[in-house]
Amino acid sequence: TTSLTAVNMVATNLTRPLLEATGSGQFEADTLTMIGDIGMLLRDVHTSLHDVHVDLGLGEGPAIDLMAGNHDWGDVVLERRYRSFDQVSQGLVARYATLDANAITSTNLSTGVHLDTTHLSANMLTSVDGRNAGLLLEDSSATVSDLDTRLSPTGVDATASTLIAEDWLADRHQLGLNLDDDSTATVRTYAASGGTGSADALGGGFFLWGGSPSTRVQTSTHDRFTETPVTFTDLDEQPIVATIMVHGFHLTSDVNGAATLPLLTGGSDVVALADGAGVSDRLLGGQSGQRMQIPVLPNGDWVLPSGVDAVLGAKPDGTPHVLNGDLTVRQGASLTLDGTTLQLASGFSAEVETGATLRGIDGRLIADQIAALGSADLLGQDGRLLLDGPLSWSCAAGTSATGLELLKATTLAPGCEVTLLDGAVNASVTALTSARLEVQSPMVVDVLDVGQPVAGVSILVAGELSTTDQNGRVEGTTTALLVDETGSTETGVIMVRMDRNGRTDAVAWDTSAPLEHRFMSSTLAGGALSGWTVLEAQWSPYYLDTDLTVASDGTLTLRDGVLLRIADGVGIDVKGSLDVAEATMQGPGAGARWTGLLVDGDVETDVTLRGARVLEASPAFRHHGAGHVQMTSTTLARSSGADPLIEVLPGASGALDLVDVTLRDAGGACMRAQGPNLELTVNGLLFDGCGDEAAWWRNLDVVASNLTVGAGSGAGVHLYGVRGSVDGVNASMHDGAGASMHVQDIDDDFRLTDLTLVAGQGTAAFTGGPNRALDVDGVHITGAPGLDVDDSAGALQNLVLEGPGTGTAFIAHHGRSSSLVVDGLAISGYALGVDAHADSNEDPAPLRIRDGSVQADVAVAADGHPVELNGVDVTGSIQIADTTLDLVSGTVDLSEATVLGDGILERWIVQRFVSVRDGSPADGAWTVTPALPASIAATAVAQGAAVDVTLLVGHIDV
Repeated sequence: TTSLTAVNMVATNLTRPLLEATGSGQFEADTLTMIGDIGMLLRDVHTSLHDVHVDLGLGEGPAIDLMAGNHDWGDVVLERRYRSFDQVSQGLVARYATLDANAITSTNLSTGVHLDTTHLSANMLTSVDGRNAGLLLEDSSATVSDLDTRLSPTGVDATASTLIAEDWLADRHQLGLNLDDDSTATVRTYAASGGTGSADALGGGFFLWGGSPSTRVQTSTHDRFTETPVTFTDLDEQPIVATIMVHGFHLTSDVNGAATLPLLTGGSDVVALADGAGVSDRLLGGQSGQRMQIPVLPNGDWVLPSGVDAVLGAKPDGTPHVLNGDLTVRQGASLTLDGTTLQLASGFSAEVETGATLRGIDGRLIADQIAALGSADLLGQDGRLLLDGPLSWSCAAGTSATGLELLKATTLAPGCEVTLLDGAVNASVTALTSARLEVQSPMVVDVLDVGQPVAGVSILVAGELSTTDQNGRVEGTTTALLVDETGSTETGVIMVRMDRNGRTDAVAWDTSAPLEHRFMSSTLAGGALSGWTVLEAQWSPYYLDTDLTVASDGTLTLRDGVLLRIADGVGIDVKGSLDVAEATMQGPGAGARWTGLLVDGDVETDVTLRGARVLEASPAFRHHGAGHVQMTSTTLARSSGADPLIEVLPGASGALDLVDVTLRDAGGACMRAQGPNLELTVNGLLFDGCGDEAAWWRNLDVVASNLTVGAGSGAGVHLYGVRGSVDGVNASMHDGAGASMHVQDIDDDFRLTDLTLVAGQGTAAFTGGPNRALDVDGVHITGAPGLDVDDSAGALQNLVLEGPGTGTAFIAHHGRSSSLVVDGLAISGYALGVDAHADSNEDPAPLRIRDGSVQADVAVAADGHPVELNGVDVTGSIQIADTTLDLVSGTVDLSEATVLGDGILERWIVQRFVSVRDGSPADGAWTVTPALPASIAATAVAQGAAVDVTLLVGHIDV
């Protein structure tokens, strides 16, 4: 849940909404004022808005653009400055939503309120002073207590919609109400004043209205209400307070049982309830003295005689109605259970005679035994009728029942043939001689392209092929269950498949229930895209069949939940802006690959992926030109062939920011990037199943942290001539043949820290060379070989190498004119600890290792490459050939040293000397010559009161 309270938001020159809320959560706002060209965009979220004011100024809006979700609003005010030529501004636009509001006010908006496939219930709706329509309805329903429209050419324009209004003031319209053939409007009081056209209501729809007889109504079908007094009493003719339903209006009688109802002179069906029990009757408009007597459940048997239409509705406390007796519905009578349960006490039964009706509007009958005789009509209407008791049905051949659900064992009398339409059987059925029960489940399948019906689409249901009509629809039924005297057969689950010119989709239909399914086959047109195009989850999936270029003045937005399917070999070239939320961009499947996203625009090109998934593209993303790219919590997966998932070429410029990105299942490599003009920033990057290298970065400016190399890559991270820093690489799961980390052509402007590496299959965990100036701090290596660098200098710090008992830990070959310096080295579990080698024609600077420990069978092997160990504890033998090994401080067993050729091993210690004169420190001049043969003795000279002097104390040569 996200909440805003007492907030003012102001912005100008907007190209996108001032506020956007998308996703599956809850958005709440209380006392919110918004001033901007475009107001609020809401997608899929549920909202609670109270005291919200949106002022568009001179903007066109929409003030609120709403799609999907359930919405509970208090007072909402939408407005803009008046412009007499404005034909396009919009107040509230709501699609596929359910909205309950106290008051919505729209002022000076060309279309004040536009509802598309939306249900609106409001106490007050005011839409005034626009230039198009006050209220525009498309495939929607609106129930309003007080409706006020003014001055717009049309007050209400309805297409395939329903309007119910208590009071409507339609002021100075060319046409107050326009109803198409599939629309109905019911207005108790229609006050059309100052109309400038030829009619106040027009069209092919059905209009019921009350008000002045001079109102000019010219709809194809219409009738006028007469407000008629009616009295409501109980069976003892005592006045009661009744809940009354007539023509969609909900009214209440007063304490004297009096109410005035909008009735038609030809008769209106009225339902009246008291404490959930009541009757239905037909009353005549304009006829005085009409009375409705509302029965109560008797304390005993209840017999409904012919001509009585009893209704039981929900009790105020929600409990079932309980009858302590038998129930009998006589021929010509009816009982309706409207949102309630009638429960017969234990030991009692219900009987519906031939010619009687038992109706359920989400109603349930519970009894020890239920009998339906002859042509008894059992049906669910706008909901199911549930029979919760053993049913004995003695019907005639050809009987049908709609919306009936049988919950207990059912017996069909001989010759009883029943077809249940849109029903269900959840118990055993016994069919006696020549009896038969068939349950038919209806199917309604629609195919839409961005909300528009698509005709001529193939729909295959269990091998039967149909095509959608002009409304994009296929309707039909299938037999879910067939029971006769020989047994029962269930259809079970069948597949419903859609094929639109190769675009396919399918849904599994459990035929025990109805199927209402909407296949979305929305089209994203290829070619050049200018302006702002938004893909909504409501119309997903979308299909892109030809290459798309987002032009420099274009923006493509994919909202949360969108699926965009892209054809084989088709790609998206971004020169403008691309904004992808938690959406999926995916290929057509079956091994095909689209060509991914290409960025080759200019400095204004902007690509943002937030929680996106880019799948089955090869490569998935290419940065070849200018542009700023940011990926957050995004997954790129399943490239093919030799293609990487991310490809950056030398011509790329701008920035590539990766935060919590996953690269998985690559064809050639997960990421290959090079280019001196691109800034690469990474915080959280997982490489998994990359095929070749996890990452291959060359000649880049990079600041990266938290890299993870998983399993399934031939090699880990390879860095060539990069600048900047990499902090944190975890390759503990690497299982490929190559190195976990490889560095090459590194100068002194790159730092590498916090590495957890494992050896490859025969390759060292860390490899490199040539490198002029390495700067590495914090390396933990498992496996052998451990580290292998050639022709490299620089600084390595805090290295821990743990071996399997074999192999070599640290390999440094050939060297450079400056030293490779290692500060802090811990080696254990190897056959060979440190291996330093140089060819005879090379003269490298010493390999300097300071502070640490080396434990190996052969601790140090130096061949032609000088080595200096300072403060290193050595456990294991030493092998020297044709070079010098200096051992300074630390511990070593010289008896295990082997020196060959021109090799020399020298043992040095650091000795402190202190000069004191008359009890106080004093400068001294020190000359120290250890007791060694003159040919090798070295004299050390130092000056100071306390000095550390490095002394040669041992020498081994051939």
